[in-house]
Amino acid sequence: MTALILSVFGGIAQPKYSLEIRNYKSHKSYFVTEGSKICVIQNGKFYKGVLSVISDKALLVNSDTIQISKIQQFYSRTSSSGLGGGILLTSGSLIGGLGIYAVVAGISEGGYALLAVIFTAPIAAFGIIGAAKGVKYLSRGRKFEPSKWEYIIKTPER
Repeated sequence: MTALILSVFGGIAQPKYSLEIRNYKSHKSYFVTEGSKICVIQNGKFYKGVLSVISDKALLVNSDTIQISKIQQFYSRTSSSGLGGGILLTSGSLIGGLGIYAVVAGISEGGYALLAVIFTAPIAAFGIIGAAKGVKYLSRGRKFEPSKWEYIIKTPER
């Protein structure tokens, strides 16, 4: 009876293909499994969608075939990019909001308080740029350039 149950559930847990991204210098690796959302730039065109593996040399993003050797930039969401993006978004929003509040308060007070605008405007700009970077990390993910990272397709047999 247990052999029958194991054989029935054995077909469900099929291993997926994955894309290993390995750093040339530190040999740190990230794995991107099939079905993950990725962004790829190839020949100046931007492709965004779900990753599927066709062969050892090609990927499928939605319905577009992409050769691994021709990838110019590769973006994938990792746990660190999600955490970093969230931290940048919240802290950038807070710093930007406080900076904007200080600029408005300095302008409304007038007199010597206008000097506060000189110091608080860069703080507001810093916060807004940080929040924009956070949104970028959350939506696009981490950037893996082919000059620093090696792309290897791992099959279930390997």
